[in-house]
Amino acid sequence: MKYFISLCSSLLLFMACSTNNGINVNKLAVTQTGNPTKISLLFKADTTYSPTTSPHQKRTDINLVINHAYIVIHRVEMEPINGTEVVLFQGPNPYVIELLPDIGTGITDSAYVVGNNSYESIEMGFGPLNDIFSDPEIPDSLKGWSILVEGYFETDSLSPFIFTSGISDDFEYPIDPILVLSSPKDVQLLVKVRVYDWFKNTLGKFIDPRDTANRDIIEANIISSIDVEEGIDDDESEEDKDESEEDKDESEED
Repeated sequence: MKYFISLCSSLLLFMACSTNNGINVNKLAVTQTGNPTKISLLFKADTTYSPTTSPHQKRTDINLVINHAYIVIHRVEMEPINGTEVVLFQGPNPYVIELLPDIGTGITDSAYVVGNNSYESIEMGFGPLNDIFSDPEIPDSLKGWSILVEGYFETDSLSPFIFTSGISDDFEYPIDPILVLSSPKDVQLLVKVRVYDWFKNTLGKFIDPRDTANRDIIEANIISSIDVEEGIDDDESEEDKDESEEDKDESEED
């Protein structure tokens, strides 16, 4: 999965990126000298509550399969317990993040400088993709929308559905636990999105995205489906796993 971002101006950042059809792609560089704290973001489709029964992590209690899910983010800022919020990213061109089918994607090559503080939440601004946005990796059907979901009903793969939403507002999400920064380091924030929960009612039952009467429920679910925590990238996880196995082997030898 490719990741897309374009920033026109910033006091702390400058562009170091390639272009594609006039859109800047990835590669944001930090100009601040010294050893600052840097924040990166990883958006991931959280399917913890969706048993793995297919490559698309479909649930066993519904008959809906999601092939593609996109969200469009125009603004991200961190909210400290005390002090002024720190803007990590703000348009004019957005993050376009494909949550599915690629599980665990959406990481940027960008690093945002923040100061030492205790950060309790991040605020994200959703908004429609501009009609003039052009990139071969982004479907034209996303233009004019902030949410695009394409899928089908597993009982009938010939009955596809497309759900779109123009959600346009800022929403605040707690960082759990609170992120305490007291010395310079690189930090990854994991933004988990429970995509399959978008299409459930309050009883946890599947609702039909083709029924316009369900739109308000689905949009409310989208807004409430996001969790944020400090993450650990896959490479670090594998290293920890290898070290743990080595320690176990040494213990057994002793």
